[in-house]
This record gives sequence, C-alpha cells and structure tokens, in this order.
Amino acid sequence: FVKIVYEHKGDVIAFAGDALICVFADDRTGTSPSCLRATQCACILRNHETQSLTVHLALAYGEMKFSLLGGLYGQWVYLLNGLCISELSDCISDARSKEVVCTSGYYQKALNTIKALSNNGDHTSILKVRPCGNSNNILVETITWTEPPAVVATDRRKDSRSSRYVSEDTAVAAVVTSASLFIPKPILTAISAESLDHVGEFRQITTMFLSLDSYSAVSNQ
Repeated sequence: FVKIVYEHKGDVIAFAGDALICVFADDRTGTSPSCLRATQCACILRNHETQSLTVHLALAYGEMKFSLLGGLYGQWVYLLNGLCISELSDCISDARSKEVVCTSGYYQKALNTIKALSNNGDHTSILKVRPCGNSNNILVETITWTEPPAVVATDRRKDSRSSRYVSEDTAVAAVVTSASLFIPKPILTAISAESLDHVGEFRQITTMFLSLDSYSAVSNQ
C-alpha cells in the first residue's frame, strides 16, 4: 500500500487502525496534478485484497490544518483538521468493497484540472464516474491519465565544495532524528536494538481536555 502511494507522489500521514490517511499535494511545475495522481492511485489500490480483507477508498479535496503537540520527554504527536478531513468520514461510509468514492468538491477539482490540461493540448485524460446512491458523493469508475516525464534540472555547481551543500548522508540523518520524535519510545527502542520480532502492535493515545466556555450543548454552538 505505502509503496504504491509513494509511487504516485503521495505521503502517508496517519494510520487509524487498519486505515491509512494520505495526502497528495500539487507539484511546483503544475504538470502533475494531485487530484489525478490520487485518483489513479486509489483505482489501483481498490483491487488489493487479502484472504479476509478488501479495500474501499474515499477522496476529498481542500486545505488541512496541521499542528504539533508535545515536547514532554522529547515526544511529539501531530493533529490534523480541516473540512476535507471531516468529509472523508461520510465519503468512506458510502464506499463499498473495491469502490472509490469522492466528494463533489473533489470531483469538480478533477474536472477543472482535466479541462485545463485539455486547453494545453492534452486531450487524453478521461475520468468516468456515476452517482453514488442518494448522497452527494461521486462513485469513481475509471481514470485514464498518463503523468508526463519528470524534468530533472542539473546544477552545474554540484561539484562545488561550497559549505552551502549538505551531503545526502547528513540530510538523511537529520530526517531520521526528526522522525524519531514522533515514534513511541517502546517501538523506537525496539528499532534501535533491531529486535522487532516480538513487537506486535503499540498504540499511542493522546487525550486532550479543552475548556470551551462559549459552547452551548443546547444550541450545539
């Protein structure tokens, strides 16, 4: 699963039980639209199954809010929020086994993207959908789209010994150090000792207590 998401330039940002929450962001060139990559990825993943499990997928589009919480004993967790996160819940409920369902906002974004590609001379992108029951969500049937080849920029100064360039090993070490702050200590200890044979599943639960003096249970506001 994770490998296929990465192959489509997505990021796995959360595991919720047996579910994954992934993010697909637009690239800077604009030649690899996030909604088309996400749809293509979802259509591949829906065919994955095991002896006891199948897959259903939901797609939503919008802005997300990302916050970091922690610092105590060097441990951190991240919090995600946003309308698109809320829409995923209803959307995934409409998706049955081996189905991909998207929100109406996501569908409109995909249509606008395909129209823009068509105006630029690409007439090969096709998205086939149909209504999803009585809801406003859309059932995705197929997508036809080929991502253009990546353009690699060559830095003529790459052989420079300038201190502005950070070695790959140093960059990887910095990422590993930062990522370890978000891994529960029992798992991090097991990874460091290379003794994962007896590590089944660890779940870290963060409980937040908020005082909402302005909230009214009667008006739900």
